[in-house]
Amino acid sequence: MMPCSSLSLVRPNITSAHRSRHPIALLVSVGLSLAAHDLWAAVCSVPEAAHPTIQRALNDPLCSEIELKAQVYTEQLSINRPGGSVIIRGAGAGRTVLVSPTRRVRSTIATTFLRGYTYVVQVVPGSSATLADLTVDGGSSIRCGEPYIGLRAHNSSLSLEAVVIENVRGRAADFGCANVIAAAATSEGAGSAKLTLVRSTVRAFQQIGLLARGVSSQLSAKDTLLRGAGEQNQQVQTGIELRDGAKGTIERGTIRDLRYSGDPCKGVGTALRFSAAGTGTLSSSVLVNCDRGVELAKNTAAVDITGNRFVENLSGVLAHDSSPGMSRIVGNGFVTTRRSSAATTAMCFDESGDAVAVRAEKDALVQKNSAADSARCAIELLAGTSHVDVSENQAVRSGRSDIEDRGTGNLFNKNLCLASTPSGLCSGTP
Repeated sequence: MMPCSSLSLVRPNITSAHRSRHPIALLVSVGLSLAAHDLWAAVCSVPEAAHPTIQRALNDPLCSEIELKAQVYTEQLSINRPGGSVIIRGAGAGRTVLVSPTRRVRSTIATTFLRGYTYVVQVVPGSSATLADLTVDGGSSIRCGEPYIGLRAHNSSLSLEAVVIENVRGRAADFGCANVIAAAATSEGAGSAKLTLVRSTVRAFQQIGLLARGVSSQLSAKDTLLRGAGEQNQQVQTGIELRDGAKGTIERGTIRDLRYSGDPCKGVGTALRFSAAGTGTLSSSVLVNCDRGVELAKNTAAVDITGNRFVENLSGVLAHDSSPGMSRIVGNGFVTTRRSSAATTAMCFDESGDAVAVRAEKDALVQKNSAADSARCAIELLAGTSHVDVSENQAVRSGRSDIEDRGTGNLFNKNLCLASTPSGLCSGTP
């Protein structure tokens, strides 16, 4: 029997239909309802005598919701609720903090992607969990050679509501090591995975903030902030990456401060990358102070970049090598796109200074965007482009040309700009 202090049951709702029944029928109905709630609707508090740790509460099948007090919990959590779900709710981010132990055990979950990883929270295959109103602190303590995913849903589901994820990273030289990810949804085989964030923050991460990987993986982020390390020469950072068939929707987000000051031939800091992804959308978001805002690469499903603001990046949107018509860049605003000063920029980051650059694509859509003060071009169609629809865009004060076309058979209609290469691509002035 659980102590009363550690376990509360949801009371059944006695409706007018219940009240109209025979008293014996009513008692039977209420009893059945209580029995069901005894098994499935218990709210457990941590820490208390029966559940001194979060993991002890997770191991108790009666605890469908776990309420955490305002304190620091030093634990690794493995959430195993086959076919079921659990809610872990804190007293508020910064007040309830789940922090990684200095020494972490490795996961035994079978996976071909980063096998034997360490973690703060993992949701095992077939389970579902929600974390709300708390901070997850990765401890800033990984060592090179330790694959580390702060929160991972593998063939499972994880929702984060008003959660702060921070310090999933190493110290000093260890910050330069790969395979360190703040949160991820990964799927393999017949499984599926989902990672959902609402009103959450990801900061002080190392290589990737949010990752969705696998054809049955899905990422949804709304009203969420991702903040990189700023200008540094140790690690090429990516805010959000969707790859290998994963689908994703990012709405009303802010992604900022992803700047790699090393050789761009080793990579550039990127706010959002769709790489061989499934369908995806970035909308109503702000991307600030990144080497590259968005990269669309080798996608075979439609990806929409629509209604966003790009401010003081070294490159706005680069679309390349996707299937015909899959890159759609519509209704975005670009302000002050600067040119990288790295020595190898012309070799490895030549689109730097472009608000929108398209390379080796057919039938892409670039429509109703506006750009001001692009160091190179507002819109540049590079070699290998054909039948790209460039229409109803506006551009001013570009360093080289507002619109430049080096492809074949591209279509230009009702664009307002001051200078183009070749001339004649502007239908009028802004």
